[in-house]
Amino acid sequence: MNRYIRQTVLKDLGPSGQNALSEAKVLILGCGGLGSPLALYLAAAGVGRIGLVDGDLVELSNLQRQILYVEKDIGREKSLAATERIRSVNSNVRSDTFSKRFDWSWALDVAPDYDVLVDGTDNFSAKFLINDVSSNYRSLWFTVQFQNLKADLGRFQERKVLVIVVCTQKVLCPLCKIARRPECLVRSLEW
Repeated sequence: MNRYIRQTVLKDLGPSGQNALSEAKVLILGCGGLGSPLALYLAAAGVGRIGLVDGDLVELSNLQRQILYVEKDIGREKSLAATERIRSVNSNVRSDTFSKRFDWSWALDVAPDYDVLVDGTDNFSAKFLINDVSSNYRSLWFTVQFQNLKADLGRFQERKVLVIVVCTQKVLCPLCKIARRPECLVRSLEW
């Protein structure tokens, strides 16, 4: 517990909160600009199990924003390089590596093993899949989207929007942002 002494002295966390963190299981979908710092911070904080899903390879252009990776990782699978890095940050963290895209062929087998799904993907079809999978298991999931210097953050559970923090002008579901159809606006209100 010495490792986490700076956290356990926090009134709102304490030893019981740290124990809860060590029992937590988080699946990070996408180990890029959003998933990579999250993985580092969760490992450093002592989250007990972290699943890393990414089917891409590390590229030179990733290094300025995807802080999990260094030059020697170029050409390697992101999820493998990420797993090695978080284990070097905290060897007490169990990490699961999935070097493939999140899709229906295996999503329903893996998602129930985690308490929280975090969407760090960069495409809407993945976001819809994550929503469907988390709805199926009533899992909590978070999504973040960046476009230029604007960001959207959402927290979802059981197909209902619980919290939305928005830096853009409008709050729309991902389908609305693509199609801008009136029926999408109705759907986003009924979630």
